[in-house]
Amino acid sequence: MNTTENKNVTCAINTGCSACPLNQGGTCPAAKQSCSSSESCSLPEVETKPEETKKAEKFPKRFFMKKANVTKIQMVSWIIVPLLSLGGLWYHKLGLIMPVMMVFLLVLSYFRGRFWCGNLCPRGAFLEIFIKPVSFYGKIPDLYKSKYFRLAVVTVFMALFTLRTKAAFGAWPLMESLDKWGLVFATLCLVTTIIAVVLGVLYSPRAWCSFCPMGTIEKGLYNINKKIKSLSIKEAK
Repeated sequence: MNTTENKNVTCAINTGCSACPLNQGGTCPAAKQSCSSSESCSLPEVETKPEETKKAEKFPKRFFMKKANVTKIQMVSWIIVPLLSLGGLWYHKLGLIMPVMMVFLLVLSYFRGRFWCGNLCPRGAFLEIFIKPVSFYGKIPDLYKSKYFRLAVVTVFMALFTLRTKAAFGAWPLMESLDKWGLVFATLCLVTTIIAVVLGVLYSPRAWCSFCPMGTIEKGLYNINKKIKSLSIKEAK
């Protein structure tokens, strides 16, 4: 049996209609398969709801499991988050993985924008895999998406990072300084991960990404690249 669909109306009768005439104020040419083509009736509309809507009505959103939207690389890279934020508290040099990643993503962002965020970011993968199933999916506050709020977060982030780095390298031997610097990154990763987890449960799983300081810097670098390219094109003309 073929079906004719038009928006949310489903007709289970093989009428050959390209669209349901009931939505256009007309009548259905057949009420049953055995009806002759001369008969007509007003077949009641049968509204169909998306499967996700039915599940959401049956179960509270916080219990509604959703598949993690991660790449193959992120299926493995998420382990970096607990490795740095927890393991780095005991073996501080583990935290030195973070500046290496930061340099790589900043160079990449100049050419590819926030490609890192959607395809490689370990924290994004961690939130997708472990926080997405328990998120309440509340509305992300508009404040988090505000340009000025994001710039304020970057400013605070850079100020704290600079002060902690200066303290780590102050009057200490090089290896001990590197050890303390690693602890700076491990602590930074732990604190920001806790914030990301809390916001992920209360709001969207990746609410943190709305104002992530590294994401803001990435976007800024990419915009600089675009402006340089546009100026070069204008000069060439």
